[in-house]
Amino acid sequence: MNKFLFAVLAILLPLQLLAQYQLSGRISNAATGGGLTGATVVLERTGTGATTGAAGDFSFPNLPAGAYTLKISFLGFQEQKLNVNLQQDTNLNIILKQKAMQASEVLVQATRADERTGTTFTNVTREEIEERNFGQDLPYLLEQTPSVVVNSDAGGGVGYPASAFVALTLPASM
Repeated sequence: MNKFLFAVLAILLPLQLLAQYQLSGRISNAATGGGLTGATVVLERTGTGATTGAAGDFSFPNLPAGAYTLKISFLGFQEQKLNVNLQQDTNLNIILKQKAMQASEVLVQATRADERTGTTFTNVTREEIEERNFGQDLPYLLEQTPSVVVNSDAGGGVGYPASAFVALTLPASM
């Protein structure tokens, strides 16, 4: 009897694997028709999500048949939810409309040191920068200047983004 049940399971289990479908599609801009790169596509209540590629394409392979809610969002566009009953491979073309967005203000402040400020400063000329430049990022070039402290957010070195606290003034002609 056990051998019979094992044989039936061995025959039926591969059929379960055949019931896997692909949900794919393209997210595009209603105004231009172009694909939206980096749009977020989420299958709600599954913990599965994706972002669109360069042409606005996305894909969810190997999904079991069933009902899914697809949530699509992209900054500056109206969020959209789509109910999909997946019974076969499905390719969707989803168009998002732009929406007005209000953000809070951004305040950028800087202090320029000169002879009247109570801090040490150094004027770095274009010639000094050109003399030290061997293809490095600007914070790396400036770290050899007195009164300059350079901190890197990504380990430092050439090609890495860096934030710098710099106590210096640059001539207006630069």
